[in-house]
Amino acid sequence: MKLSPATKKDYDVLFELFSEIQTLHYETRPDIFKPAKRDNFFNEYFDRVIESENHHLIIGYDDDTPFGYIYYVINHLPQNIYRPEKRVIYINHILVTKSYQGKGFGQALINHVRDIARKETIKEIGLDVWTFNEKAIGFFNKQGFSAYNQIMWHEIPG
Repeated sequence: MKLSPATKKDYDVLFELFSEIQTLHYETRPDIFKPAKRDNFFNEYFDRVIESENHHLIIGYDDDTPFGYIYYVINHLPQNIYRPEKRVIYINHILVTKSYQGKGFGQALINHVRDIARKETIKEIGLDVWTFNEKAIGFFNKQGFSAYNQIMWHEIPG
């Protein structure tokens, strides 16, 4: 297994991986998500990710076969009236393709972020997960994540 920072040369691989999770989201909630599409929005989004100093996009390979990716951000949260200053890592995306799930590859991606947190003396890693994605929730629970905040929405009919 090899974990490598993504470059602009990886966009074909990245789109293939991204499409798998985006399709799940779109098929489950087409009112919220768009179908995966390789267009300027895709390229511009990942251009910003790859060029940003605090954003990190890591692609995992099993030999030469990409199995997934993790995209995380190292954030500095200044103190405010609610909380003290702190640094956190936030996982924006994580995907392991279906054929690699349940084999430790997702844990390897999470462990990569844990190693970065230890190296940077960061004490918290956060992420969010859609409530319909029960498989992901189970995986994150097994990795030691637990819910501490819930966002709720109210849709106005008509």
